[in-house]
Amino acid sequence: MTIYYRIDEKVAVPSSVIIMTIETLLGFFLHAGIIHDFQNESFEMWIVCVPVVAVFAPLGSFVISKVSRRGIAAFLYVILIVQFIGAMWVIKPNLQQLGMCLIVLILGLSTFLYLSKMQRQIN
Repeated sequence: MTIYYRIDEKVAVPSSVIIMTIETLLGFFLHAGIIHDFQNESFEMWIVCVPVVAVFAPLGSFVISKVSRRGIAAFLYVILIVQFIGAMWVIKPNLQQLGMCLIVLILGLSTFLYLSKMQRQIN
């Protein structure tokens, strides 16, 4: 949203939080109510997250409304890099998986670079 549509991060981040919340609720009700493949352990973990999200999602939106656009972008970059390094440390991929991960990372970054350079046509 921020790259292709040039939407400000102060709008995009709270919007993506709302979208993720809706997707989570729909996914939960789909798996728990229709498909019936939601395990008890998964439900317990999901329930534990509800109060954390209920407190920190609005708090995050409030903080983002007070921080500059560059500050938000820098913070998001740091979070994403730390998250990627943490995932690699926890998952401990073999050489083939690490190679595939790097290929996907390079393709993704290339796609986002392309989108940032592309002129959006207004119809």
